Amino acid sequence: MPDTPTAFRETFERYHGAMMKLAEKLISAIALSLNLPADYFAKLQQNPITIQRLLHYPSQSGDIRQEEIGIGAHTDYGFLTILGQDNNGGLQVQNRQGEWIDAPPVEDTFIVNIGDLVQTFTNDKYISTMHRVINTSGRERYSLPFFIDLISMPKSAWYPPARATLTRQNTSPIPAVSTSTNASSTATNIWVSN
Repeated sequence: MPDTPTAFRETFERYHGAMMKLAEKLISAIALSLNLPADYFAKLQQNPITIQRLLHYPSQSGDIRQEEIGIGAHTDYGFLTILGQDNNGGLQVQNRQGEWIDAPPVEDTFIVNIGDLVQTFTNDKYISTMHRVINTSGRERYSLPFFIDLISMPKSAWYPPARATLTRQNTSPIPAVSTSTNASSTATNIWVSN
């Protein structure tokens, strides 16, 4: 960890830039996976809302009640979350049977969570990842999530799911999403950049 606030900020700005480049590649890959042009989502990502956080989870032990866990079960409302984490574990994802599955850290990798906006834009082809954190490692847990959402648009801006996601079995799109829903967050940010 850098010794001075100046070095800290510079380090985070470099990390933010690297996450932006990675996010652009991932977003292009999502478009290609839908048989869309690689730049299909580019117009909605020209100046995206991004949030970068440093999160600390103290170790927990004993019977852990739902309201005491590191972070409760939730999906991320944005487009994508790229998560860097330490080797202490604690992240769990919920499978389609409703069971919680440990997502142990893999060295030198990121976890990428599909957000609610991807689920909307792909008409449920890709499902937003339900996840939570329970740190029973006996050690402090740290993670560094990077959230990327859409550009900030007027309330009148509505975007339906991509046409390529409509199938014979699923011909009606799920409701369109308004970009105005992306502006609120209850979490405290250490540093925010857009």
